[in-house]
Amino acid sequence: MLGHAIPSPEAARKFLYQFHDPEKIAQAQRDLPVGEVSYVPEDSMALRGLAQVNQDVVRELARRCAGERIATIDMDATVIESWKREAKAIYEGGSGYQPMVALWAELNVAQPRQIDETTTVVGYPPPFVADDSSSHHQLP
Repeated sequence: MLGHAIPSPEAARKFLYQFHDPEKIAQAQRDLPVGEVSYVPEDSMALRGLAQVNQDVVRELARRCAGERIATIDMDATVIESWKREAKAIYEGGSGYQPMVALWAELNVAQPRQIDETTTVVGYPPPFVADDSSSHHQLP
C-alpha cells in the first residue's frame, strides 16, 4: 500500500528528533508559571519548515477538492504512553504525552499541529487553541 517498507521505530525516532531544539524546550520549561505543567516550546527552524510543508499539502488538497465548502475541525488529545525521562504523568496513570490532534473531518485529513514535549492537562484548555498557529488558521 505504501510502496515501501515501514521505517523501523529507531529510524522514525531519529527523524522526529531532528525537529527538537533542546534550548527551546528548556526555555519553555523555565518560562512555565508556577503550578502549571503544560507548555509549548517555540517552534524550531526545522519544525517551522515541516509546518510549511504540511500547510502546503492541506492547501493543495483543498484546491483539488474545491467543491468542499465546509471544514469541521475535530480536535482531540491523544494519549501516547512513553517511558522517556522527559515524559509527564498522564491522567490514565503512568507517563507519556498527550498532544492535541486536529482532523479536517470532511476530507479525513490530519491538520498541522505541533506535537512535541507538550502534554495537555485534562480540565485545562490546551495552551495553543486561541493562538495564530491553531489548525483553523492552516485552512485555505
